[in-house]
Amino acid sequence: MTTNHSKGFYVFLGLTLIFFIGVIDFWVGKDIHFSYFYFIPISLVTWYVSETAGFFMSILSGISWTVNDIWLYPNNFISPISYINTFIQFSFLIVVVLALNNLKSNLDFEKTFARQDSLTGVFNRRAFYETIELELERSERYKRPFSLVYIDLDEFKAINDILGHDTGDQVLYCVGSNILQSIRKTDTLARLGGDEFAVLMPETEGPEAIAVMERVKSGLLKTMQKNIWFVTFSIGIASFTKPPQSVEEAIKNADRIMYVAKDQGKNTIKQENI
Repeated sequence: MTTNHSKGFYVFLGLTLIFFIGVIDFWVGKDIHFSYFYFIPISLVTWYVSETAGFFMSILSGISWTVNDIWLYPNNFISPISYINTFIQFSFLIVVVLALNNLKSNLDFEKTFARQDSLTGVFNRRAFYETIELELERSERYKRPFSLVYIDLDEFKAINDILGHDTGDQVLYCVGSNILQSIRKTDTLARLGGDEFAVLMPETEGPEAIAVMERVKSGLLKTMQKNIWFVTFSIGIASFTKPPQSVEEAIKNADRIMYVAKDQGKNTIKQENI
């Protein structure tokens, strides 16, 4: 879940809620156990701020809870059992923070994993398609060009057949890392599957896209030669002055141009204006 509020807002909200919960708990007296509502500020701050802030809120809530108990039930604190109960209250609030933080960490991991290629660490097909969809909308609105690059590894199948799939995985990881180092910060890289990568280049026309891909290709070939991997790269660049009708159409054009590069002898960059 995303929010437009700052962390400071949630800390202030948590402190305010703890104050009012403490006041209401004191006001209703012994008849209603209002203390359980302390879970609300603790949960909010843990989820939207941090685990440390959640611990701070749980300590404040525990203090407020204990002060009210002492005021409402002074005789109970004569017995050692009361101190054990207080310890249990604090511990329970701490457990709430730990449980929520663990849940949030797991959800964040799953969210990231759902958009990330597990081998190379770059965007996967799903995340890349979503990014292109946003770029199509932006291009349509602001009348700005963009380029879409399709990169295929020549002779990659031979790498798997001769050197093994572990080496093939190393090749793919190195390719992803090298492309990330060579493209611009505004560009988006994804592995579409197998040995196929793609790069979205916003506000980029043909000549500039070719220059970036020449740099990418040069770096990739140096890495392949260094590791004695007999892999080259066929690269197709589709430069759009007007946004296509769909993400699929954009991908299809870049894929087609890549095959033109491959048919012209592989290890080639081919660019077309669409």
